[in-house]
Amino acid sequence: MKLKEAIATTRLSVGHLVSGRDALEQDVSWVQIIDHPDIEPWVDHGHLLLTTGYNWPKDEVGAANIIRALHKKGLSGVVLAVPQFLEHFPSASIDVARDLNFPLIELPWEVPFSEVTQSIHREIVDHQAQLIVRSEHIHNELTNAALGGLGLQDLAETLGELIKRPVFFCDMDGRTLGQYLVAGGISEETPDPSQRKSEDLNPGKQLLDNLEKIGLLRRIAESKHPVSIPHVLELNDTPRVSYPIRIRGELLGIAWINETDSPLGELDLRAVEHAGTVASLMLSHQRDLSAQEARMGYTFVDSLLEGQFESTPSTLERANLLGWDPDEDYRVCAFLLNEPIPLSREGFFRRERLAEALKKALSKTKTPALLSMSLNQIHLLLPAKIEPESIWAEVGSRGATMAISRIMAGVAGMRRAAEDVAILLPILKPGKIHYFDEMLLPLVLQGDVQARKLFLQKTLDPLKQLRHFDVSMDTLTVLTEEGFHLANTAKRLGLHISSLRYRVERMQEVMNVSFEDVEARFRLQLAIKLYTASSDESAAG
Repeated sequence: MKLKEAIATTRLSVGHLVSGRDALEQDVSWVQIIDHPDIEPWVDHGHLLLTTGYNWPKDEVGAANIIRALHKKGLSGVVLAVPQFLEHFPSASIDVARDLNFPLIELPWEVPFSEVTQSIHREIVDHQAQLIVRSEHIHNELTNAALGGLGLQDLAETLGELIKRPVFFCDMDGRTLGQYLVAGGISEETPDPSQRKSEDLNPGKQLLDNLEKIGLLRRIAESKHPVSIPHVLELNDTPRVSYPIRIRGELLGIAWINETDSPLGELDLRAVEHAGTVASLMLSHQRDLSAQEARMGYTFVDSLLEGQFESTPSTLERANLLGWDPDEDYRVCAFLLNEPIPLSREGFFRRERLAEALKKALSKTKTPALLSMSLNQIHLLLPAKIEPESIWAEVGSRGATMAISRIMAGVAGMRRAAEDVAILLPILKPGKIHYFDEMLLPLVLQGDVQARKLFLQKTLDPLKQLRHFDVSMDTLTVLTEEGFHLANTAKRLGLHISSLRYRVERMQEVMNVSFEDVEARFRLQLAIKLYTASSDESAAG
């Protein structure tokens, strides 16, 4: 119990506080009654000393030194029964105690020490019993969260509810793996990770960067206990207690707890440690599952490319662990080996060697190896910031060719990107790389139905941003038929030349092209022909 609580709830309340008014928050772990000259060896940190003063030093030096010695031992304070042997603490003792902010209390002689010791010891024992009960409750709740929860999100919510503080878990890139928000002591609904904005997915990045700058990140990584973070980072709502999440010595993430208006208690800190241990076990289990998925055919990447991935908190958490970010831009790169199907034994090993070469090339750029292998193909999810040519240069052709999709993001984007490379695969040339945007027009000219559909969407869909899509299409149709001659187009449409120029400017703006560009004119003329043909086919059907 706190010293201030002991003073308020026991017979110490009739005593007089001589010094240490600002040190009453310290804990009292036990009460000792000692009246022989050699006091120091008999007391320990957190003890409250009761004495009659019978053997208290009478000389100034001794009276001062005993206070220094007891303060150094970490006592919570000294209670002197007055005035039987001493009317008051010696002035030398009081002066030193006030300098050290060390509590001294003078208690009337009539108050039996037994009443004080019994009351305080009873409170201490009751408090310890309550701690044991609450500690067991915390242990059970966190363990149940690990056994029956959805992942670190569920664990963060459980820990936050237990200690009534904001909690979030992040990986070493600062991305949030789970969080719990508290406002005014009332739990707020934690947003579904799949619905968070991109800026919300990485709230710890600035914090980690600042911690690394001032040298605290290494201290957290090496600590076996919660580490308090001072308010020196100039961040809003800065978490002040951290705990490392490790797997076999490897730092995978950090648990953050905001102390809000008061420091965390001992039991809260134990809860943080236990939650950190549970988080480590959960991440270890997820890592094992991820490895198993890789061995069983790269299920995660396959589910994205096939459109089978379901955005739930647990699947997104696992995706995060694997290194895929739903808000990041990616290209899907497909490597097609010059090998017959089914693969021969040598063909199988060649595919494995190419996969290993890709992993090594990606590791040089610290890029997660998000691969999938099937038959004579290897698919790779490559962040848009990495140029495909750099990967191709690292692995060499190795008897393969490479198809590269458009830049996409999110679950639906990965599916569309996979469709891009699927369209390219039949026309790939060995030993070369092919971009979808570069190959789309040749595919259209070869009569590929899917390519034609994508070409029309890419070319004409921007016009849907304008108020009257049909009017814009009619204008563009006549414009292409008249060879982009404005006067002839205006005459056919019955428009003033100024009105036509305004329409043309708006169309060029939303389509991000110039009608003066020869290639742009060809693409628009082709798109209009295809659009008209498809409209006629629909009308005939």
